[in-house]
Amino acid sequence: MQTVVVYGNSPTTTATIAALMHLDDGLVVTVPDDSNGALFNDLVALGGMGHNTLAKATPKVVAEADLLVFTDTLPADADADDANALTAANIKMVREALNGAMANGFTGTLLVATTRDELLTYFAQRFSGVASDHVLGVGTAAHSLFTANRIAQELNVPVHNVAVDVVGTATDYQVLWSRAAVSTVPLLSMVQNDAAKVSAEIIQTVNRELQQFAAGIGAAVTADVVARIAAVLLSTQTDIVPLTLIDGTGAGLTVVARPAVVGRQHVQVLPRVAGAQAEEEASRRLRTASSRPFMTLNIKVTGANR
Repeated sequence: MQTVVVYGNSPTTTATIAALMHLDDGLVVTVPDDSNGALFNDLVALGGMGHNTLAKATPKVVAEADLLVFTDTLPADADADDANALTAANIKMVREALNGAMANGFTGTLLVATTRDELLTYFAQRFSGVASDHVLGVGTAAHSLFTANRIAQELNVPVHNVAVDVVGTATDYQVLWSRAAVSTVPLLSMVQNDAAKVSAEIIQTVNRELQQFAAGIGAAVTADVVARIAAVLLSTQTDIVPLTLIDGTGAGLTVVARPAVVGRQHVQVLPRVAGAQAEEEASRRLRTASSRPFMTLNIKVTGANR
């Protein structure tokens, strides 16, 4: 059986563990040894209704795990709504967890599902030294799922017939409308074709609703995305998902979500396909803004260099 270790102490942590417990993959879902005892017992009870088992992870279990998942860890002595305090607490958690895991020989995959996952994905790779195609962030996967579902609803078609890419970061994203398609038909050509009877307002409507959705992504949505990604990473299946990935080095480093083929414990970045000129300019700004993201963090991170 494959093993997943989930870190964090937030509502997203609990929801993620519950979602993983109900996958049909025969997993051992584990939490660190020092996890809250009462919460652990509640999750054990919940797991009895799922397909998988829940256990506490010893250092040996962590070292041999197939996947480490990082969710938010709420600051113990700060306002939970303080974004900088949350980010600092997450970085501390990731650093300590990976220092221990790597010292014991961990060779699996890392999946970051925290707030500001682009920043924590960068730090996770830096702390661990794991190959960049084994360090993933949830990125804009939820945004893409939402957008595809809304297009499908508007057009009354099955969602699996809709292809649309949302790239960037969870808070600074862009829908590549010029590449959106239903089956093999570009969405923009349907909008421009009177015979198709597709209103041009679909783009404005979905954009507006996506903004509302992105501003309020909660624990249940993040947990569902993590479970979907984990199901592919831990199986022989493949899927195309926009994930936060590290690209380049030095001054050319970027950490943004872009479409990739997700396979067993790794990803393969798809060749970049150009969008419309305006989309290309916006994408370039996103990539530039994400360059060396740790330089823009307005908090003190102790021990950031491993």
